[in-house]
Amino acid sequence: LAVDDPFRDPNVRLLFGAQGISTLGSQISHIAFPLIAVDVISASNGAIALLEAAFVLPFVFFSLPVGALLDRRTRRPVMVAMDLVRTAALLLIPLSYAIGALSMPVLYLTLFIIGTATLIFDVAAQSYLPELLRGPRLATANSRLMVIDSGASVVGPPIAGVIVGRLGGPIAIMIDSLSFLWSALLLRKLRHTEAPPVIDIAAPTSRLRD
Repeated sequence: LAVDDPFRDPNVRLLFGAQGISTLGSQISHIAFPLIAVDVISASNGAIALLEAAFVLPFVFFSLPVGALLDRRTRRPVMVAMDLVRTAALLLIPLSYAIGALSMPVLYLTLFIIGTATLIFDVAAQSYLPELLRGPRLATANSRLMVIDSGASVVGPPIAGVIVGRLGGPIAIMIDSLSFLWSALLLRKLRHTEAPPVIDIAAPTSRLRD
């Protein structure tokens, strides 16, 4: 390893491990949700097409507000919280299936919650990495992150297909929920002390005086 290799830092390894695990786990959901809609609920093609929309909608409507709100928060606790939110949301699927209450509205609600939590997590993670690294090491880490995401998108679907095919959609979703829990545990092990956000409350006043 090069002396300036960012992966010599255990905090970077934990952060990237958490992101890689959650990204790989998400591949299961991308396959499992439509199959659940078809096999368990017998939904129409139109209803199935809306599943992706339920996940994407938070990115369309909340991207700008989330960025502004996170400017006032430390990122790591937010990332851990969003992993736990996704864990809990995904567990709604096997629970609803077990009690005979699984329906398309449940799938839509779950995906909307997961989409919102994923948006918040991703924005926080993008802001948190520069807290750990600077200069060329940051550029190297970002390129590695792209490799991890690309690798997960390649190997994820086949693995997810095997899991969903052998265990069924609801059980596969439970496994995905565990991936987010694992990600949260890795993030909690980070030892980096994040600088508190600086909120300039005097700026609006000065503008009014101008």
